Amino acid sequence: MGKRIFKIKKNKIQGHYYGSDINIAPFGLKEIYEGQARFTQIQFLYFASNKNLTWDDFKNLGMLSGVYFEAFEYFLEILKENIPETIDNPLVGLFLLVCDISINPGEGFPNEIQDFEQFINNIDPGIRFIRLCETIKKDFPEVKYQIIDYSSAEYFSISLKLCNSINIPTPMEISEKINTWSSSIESIIKLMEEEKEFTFDEGNFPIRLIFSRFIKFQQDKLKNPAFFCWSGIYTTVYNDTQLEKLFKEHEALFIDGIDGDIYPRLLPNKSELNISNTMNKFYSWITLYDLTRQWIIKEGEFKYDYLWLTSKLPQNEIEKWAKEPFKLLFKCSPDEFTSI
Repeated sequence: MGKRIFKIKKNKIQGHYYGSDINIAPFGLKEIYEGQARFTQIQFLYFASNKNLTWDDFKNLGMLSGVYFEAFEYFLEILKENIPETIDNPLVGLFLLVCDISINPGEGFPNEIQDFEQFINNIDPGIRFIRLCETIKKDFPEVKYQIIDYSSAEYFSISLKLCNSINIPTPMEISEKINTWSSSIESIIKLMEEEKEFTFDEGNFPIRLIFSRFIKFQQDKLKNPAFFCWSGIYTTVYNDTQLEKLFKEHEALFIDGIDGDIYPRLLPNKSELNISNTMNKFYSWITLYDLTRQWIIKEGEFKYDYLWLTSKLPQNEIEKWAKEPFKLLFKCSPDEFTSI
């Protein structure tokens, strides 16, 4: 791979050598993430209100401005469309689908890099978003009217058409690739057994936890991609017991309570004891990472700013708890360091 990168630098391919002009999208991952979250929220509230809420209602609530609205404004601008009359217009569903595709590139991970010259264009969320909008405008204007049922069939057919047009893997192809790992790679098979019991090996504990949940998400997304794209309608109009379970399965692992402390969230088919132990180990590793980072790049004494985790323990107890994993790993206490 290094040789191929060196080659495109040597051949002066635009965007790949020092001093070259580079293309930068006017918005990026943050605007797409926030737009996707906000319009999912709007979609939920609209259908929960039995379609009584209007754009003006959401505007008056301050929900249609800034970072939460930028991606949708660019979407309409590129397609040369006005804001639709109602929130259940197919354009809103299409916007959420474009967001979903844009933030989930497959080149480099989980797939190999196929085109080094186009690698940046193929993975940058803002550029992907613009390319998808441009191919809708130029090649597939009919898809602006095709999201009616918010079905997985609509999701599959439209995403296949758009992704093939700009030569990127579809979300389903990405999920399928990741799903093969859980049945063909021994280390991943073992990891998913740990996820099932919610007891993880110690090595790189947070990574094992988060990656296992990522694979679990991809498994469920492959079965029901529409739910994860248009969850606002699936948790209102189409809601049923199975979808409710699916939603709960992929909520945040840890949540902050009204007292400001962090608590584990109960997961379906998981032991409460294992969930609690997993949370404690997860944040123990997070503090270890933080102390290690302080050791490497920060000046002065170690700081133990972890009261955001719990208000139940005094500062001296928090410090004692945070030092333990450091001592276990490095065979010395942060107290033994001398600042020079």
